[in-house]
Order: sequence, then C-alpha cells, then structure tokens
Amino acid sequence: MKHIVIDARMITSSGIGRFLQQLLDALVHDVRFNVTLLGDRVDLQRYAADGNRVRVIHCSAPLYSIREQISVPLAIPTCDLFYAPHYVVPVLYRGPYVVTVNDVVHLERADFAPGRIAQLYAKFMIRNAVRRGRRVVTLSEYSKKRIAALTGMKGDHIEVVYPAVAPIFFVPPDDHFVDTVRAHYGLNQAYLLFVGNAKRHKNLETLVRALGTLHRFGLKYTLAIVGEFRSIRSSIGELRNLVSELNLTDSVQFLGRIPDDQLVAVYRGAHLFVFPSLAEGFGLPPLEAMACGIPVLAAPMTATPEVCGNAAEYYAKPEDPESLADAVRALDASPDRRLELTSLGSQRARQFGGSESTQHMVELLYSS
Repeated sequence: MKHIVIDARMITSSGIGRFLQQLLDALVHDVRFNVTLLGDRVDLQRYAADGNRVRVIHCSAPLYSIREQISVPLAIPTCDLFYAPHYVVPVLYRGPYVVTVNDVVHLERADFAPGRIAQLYAKFMIRNAVRRGRRVVTLSEYSKKRIAALTGMKGDHIEVVYPAVAPIFFVPPDDHFVDTVRAHYGLNQAYLLFVGNAKRHKNLETLVRALGTLHRFGLKYTLAIVGEFRSIRSSIGELRNLVSELNLTDSVQFLGRIPDDQLVAVYRGAHLFVFPSLAEGFGLPPLEAMACGIPVLAAPMTATPEVCGNAAEYYAKPEDPESLADAVRALDASPDRRLELTSLGSQRARQFGGSESTQHMVELLYSS
C-alpha cells in the first residue's frame, strides 16, 4: 500500500481547491493508498472518515511564508510520496514528491504580482520545485510551454492533467430553486456573471467599466461577482472603490463564496457569463457556465482559448471596456448566436466532465 502525504492547505481555495477536492474524493476511496493530509483539521475532517487509511495532521502555516518553509517539512511523516498541489514545495524537504504548477500567472506581467520580490520568490520556487520533482503536473498545454520556457525543463518531464467539471453543474435545478437563490442574492434583474477570485489578472476593472458603458446605452444589467475576495493579491478594495466612483453600487453584487448548489442556480439564472481574465493556467468557471447552459464571452488570452475552444465568443481587445461592451451588445442583437454558443458550450463542457482526468491524476501518483 502506497503512503502518500498531501499538502491540502488550499482545500478551500477557488481553482486549486476545486482540483484538490476532486482528487481527494477519489484517493480516499482507493484502497491502494494510505493518505495523510496536511492542513486545517476542520476543513479536512470529512476525508478522514474512511477507516484508518486517511489521517489529518493539522498545519496552518501561511502560504508563501518563512513559516511554511520550516513547519511543513517537519509535519511531513515518512512516506512513499509527497504531493504538493502548488509550487511552494519546501526547500528543505528532500523526499520524493510530485508537484502541480497550476500556472505562472504572476510571472506574466509585473502588475500581476504584489511586487518584484514576490516575483523573484515565485520564479525561484517554481524552478526549485520543477527541477527536483519526480513528476511535474500542470493544467494546460499553454502552462506546460510557459513552465518549460521558465525552467529550461524538457516538456516530457511535465504532464498535462486537465481539471474536471464537477457533476453538479450538469444537473439542472428546478426553476423555483433558481428563483429563490436569485431573490436571496438580490439578482432580480437580468445579470452578467463572473466567477473567480478578484486578483488583478482577472481584469475585473475592465468588466466593471464595460458595465458602465452598457448602462449608458440603456442596457441596465446587474453584474454578479462570485468568488474568493480575501486571497493574496486580491484587488477587491480597488474594485469596490471603482464601482462607487462609477455610481454602479446598486448594479454590482459582490456575492463572495457561495455553496455549489447555489452557484449552479446563479449560473443558470445568468444572462451571460463574462470571463475577461488576462492570464489563466486553465480556468474552470467558463466550462461550469457552459455546463449550466449559459453562453460565454471571454478574452482570448493564455489558456482560455485552449479550454473554451470555439464554444465561447471572444472579444477583440481584452483590456478595453468599449470592446467588451460592444461584444455584449452584439450577442444581445444575435439570439441565434447565443443559442449556438449554448449548444457548443454544452458539448464542450461534457468533454471535461466525468472522472477520467481525476483518475489520470490518481494513477500518476500511484506510479510515481
């Protein structure tokens, strides 16, 4: 039986957390593994219900901290393999490990990171993690190429494992539940939807300014923003100030993190899902929206075209609010195109549904 230790401190994060949850749901039921999870005991307790094969070691060291460089290696018991779902593999750890480098977003542009020191730290940690890892996993061919370019590592050392769209997004809730959830969150008018964090590379400033442009044309949409607002590098404060400055306070709803069943209802009730992100390692929300039958409008940047294919509408100038607003108006003027996107999106989302990618990751860990 293989003993694997997993750094699960990011289990509640938006992107990495979703990937990690799917992996743990499979691993804890695979009798080939003994699993030790490092992280918050409360967040991880549900995974430890499977007899004696799964245990939790409490570890609260903050990400990107000096403390994690000391406490995480000390917390890792003797094992066959350590799995890090993020590139912050402790420098002092000398055992065998597999690492997932989800993206190199904060190295794409200087303003995507908190500062120059943070960028240098990230570059060092990614290179260190990739060069010492037994296997390296990433989430898209785009990210694979960027990681190889950054580290000088040959591409055959890096394996792409696409995340999966969770089954819940394919199951339509009843209309009454959708109406109830919309009313609960004050989404009584037609609304545009964004799901993700509020970091600068998500380009939410462009989306908010585009909303203002749409209002000037008489299209009084609400904008619903769902996701984690307290994460490192969050620009939520600046975004709220911009909303106030543009007199859009009554038209922008910051919903924060919401339960998945309610998230499905919020997707289903949306007029359009808008994903203006400038940098992604993968990006599940557009696929979740497609699974829920909602047309997607996106910026054609980094991994997004790889993920969405021809099932999304792309607008020409990613950081131009006018370009984004024009694309929304064009879709509104073309019901046939909206129906086509809905159909293409449903097909695209199903390509990323099921358990194949999760099982791929399980087998990769077992063979490493």
